[in-house]
Amino acid sequence: MEEKITDAEIDKLRAVVGMDIDSDESFEEPVSLMKKGVSNNSSLISSARQPQKSAEIKSAAPQSLDTELFVKVEEHAAIGAKLSESKGDMKVIADTISLLAKAEKLKSEAISRMESALNKIDADIEEIESKLAAPEGLHAPEIDLSTGVVSDDLIDLRSELNSLKDELGKINK
Repeated sequence: MEEKITDAEIDKLRAVVGMDIDSDESFEEPVSLMKKGVSNNSSLISSARQPQKSAEIKSAAPQSLDTELFVKVEEHAAIGAKLSESKGDMKVIADTISLLAKAEKLKSEAISRMESALNKIDADIEEIESKLAAPEGLHAPEIDLSTGVVSDDLIDLRSELNSLKDELGKINK
């Protein structure tokens, strides 16, 4: 058998819960009215007494704590703005880190491509040198240029080379 609470009793409960702490009214009067209005319903009486206990605790605390318990609207807006700004900054930092990671990846790919290109060029140079080098069995006479005396054969070769250059120059014109 549940007892239904009337609107008047609900209003009394609201008055108890929403009662101003600084007012001279005590909680005893609404609680005693509730006890009379509700026939031995212990749950309503105990719920009505809970605000009384918290009100006693709050009234014992200094008044400056009441403002510290809640954030003012302006401060709340400022905190929200700082929070969204911080989130934006975090996103910028994350994007920057991502870009740096991509740059590092591109750098490592470029280095590996350059290394492979250098290895290919090195192999090509070795192949060309091996084709241009004289076979091991062939001994060419060494020319001693340190003595300062240039042989007649070298002078003849130089003059023939110059004449060939002149002929090539005439053909190209």
